[in-house]
Amino acid sequence: METREGQFSIMIHGTEVFGLNLSTQELDDRNYRLVFAPYKSEQRFFEFDGIITLQCLFEKFHLVQGVMESYTDHTFDRNELDKREKEADILFKNGGFVVFLLHAPFRDHIYESMRSIDCRDTDLVKRFLNYSSLYRHDLGKRYTALKCLRDEFLRFFELYGAAWSTFDYFDGLSWRNLALMNGKPVSMVIADRLFFIPCLLPEQRSERKEEFYRLLADAVVTCVKKLRVELPPWADEFLLPSEQALVEEQAQLSSRLEALEKERSALRRFKRVLVGDGDALVDDVVYLLTDGFGFKVNNDENFREDIRILGENREPLIFGEVKGTTRGVKREYINQADSHRERSGLPAEFPTILIINTHTKNARSIQDKDQEIAPEQVKHAVNMHVLLIRTLDLLNLLVLIQKARLSQTDILTILRTESGWLRIVGDEVKIQKE
Repeated sequence: METREGQFSIMIHGTEVFGLNLSTQELDDRNYRLVFAPYKSEQRFFEFDGIITLQCLFEKFHLVQGVMESYTDHTFDRNELDKREKEADILFKNGGFVVFLLHAPFRDHIYESMRSIDCRDTDLVKRFLNYSSLYRHDLGKRYTALKCLRDEFLRFFELYGAAWSTFDYFDGLSWRNLALMNGKPVSMVIADRLFFIPCLLPEQRSERKEEFYRLLADAVVTCVKKLRVELPPWADEFLLPSEQALVEEQAQLSSRLEALEKERSALRRFKRVLVGDGDALVDDVVYLLTDGFGFKVNNDENFREDIRILGENREPLIFGEVKGTTRGVKREYINQADSHRERSGLPAEFPTILIINTHTKNARSIQDKDQEIAPEQVKHAVNMHVLLIRTLDLLNLLVLIQKARLSQTDILTILRTESGWLRIVGDEVKIQKE
């Protein structure tokens, strides 16, 4: 593209998908020329100096009303996504940059009914956030009180800054923060070429759309020019003696922070038993039983909901059934556990647990999850020699282990000898029989 000396050519990619294109195809400024290119444009990313594109451009989530219940349909444009990723890689080799506008919450998984869908690789911005030393924490709602760290972005963040996520990073990334919220990074530039800008998008019919693009382009172009004259990485490799000690201390702290984050990520996964369903719930329960309680667990490949807790010689000690439901415990779930026990060739008195994640859709708090099991279902479980364990109670059992109130042996004894409803009240295990 033909530009004047010192002028950046920037593609504004796919804005028509969100109704944010302008009546003109170009905006000209002495520092940049913005070219509005449609999502399916034949123009390639590397034909420009930089790209501005949007989150959620390559993937779509739709709520579909089924025969029995609604569900989420997820689709993504794999061909277009792969093509643009390759073009972006060439753009980077040419010294270009990409700006991602983060305007919505990230959605990485769908857990519904018997479905588990992984959506971590279905949008361009997600692919360029997939660093092993980068962690994203979704906030659950949008926050607008951002602290801008670079003067170039001050006006843009003042009018349009808003974040759905914070980020953590460790060794191996060339990272500069652009904005913080409560001390946590929400906007950054990685390797001086990948900009992540959390923002409110202008309204589709707003006259402020041009202002939005000009403020953003002014900030990005000014920042890029400053970064290109700041100390380059090769020069920064020259370390002064006093600097060496600081680098070593920083590396130690980063290593410790990374270890803590990995440990906390493992603990956070335990809590997924409160929200999952289907195969994903089975996997999360097995992970909790093995990595949390230290049990040996065998998961039946043919009947995914069937599990067995094994002894030292891998003999079955406890038969288990895992179930997720949008409501409470039903009689049919207890009958299923009994029939699956029989199908496995085990006697009717063999220790059996039904681990059930109740109220998977309508719970908005721990209090919503903590709903009692109906007395008639508890009595039926006693009659069928089945021990009911809500995933909330299973997680509270882990709390008692971590507090050293119970041992692994104590819990195995309870699971092998009791029937009814295992309920955790405070720091006590109560077995309800009716």
